[in-house]
Amino acid sequence: MIYRAKRLTEPVKRVGAVRLEHARHQRVTAVNLVAVSKRHYQLVFSLATRGHLQKQPRYRRLNQHFRATGKQHLLVTDYLWTQFQISQHGSE
Repeated sequence: MIYRAKRLTEPVKRVGAVRLEHARHQRVTAVNLVAVSKRHYQLVFSLATRGHLQKQPRYRRLNQHFRATGKQHLLVTDYLWTQFQISQHGSE
């Protein structure tokens, strides 16, 4: 679901819903919506497995009505993508 508010003090309204493609044992994390142009958006998200391993980020293009256009793709960046995690068990 995608919600929008014109100001931080106003209530949010539902403006769209996007279906993402992922396996049932994965969950969606770190979702961001980026305005690419006046009429197109890019939904960037990451997936985490049951073992809490982050998978490579993905993106999906949206039109001005927040409807998905095309398929989702792996996000290929021109910089090194690194993630650090703090272990609660100490030896991981």
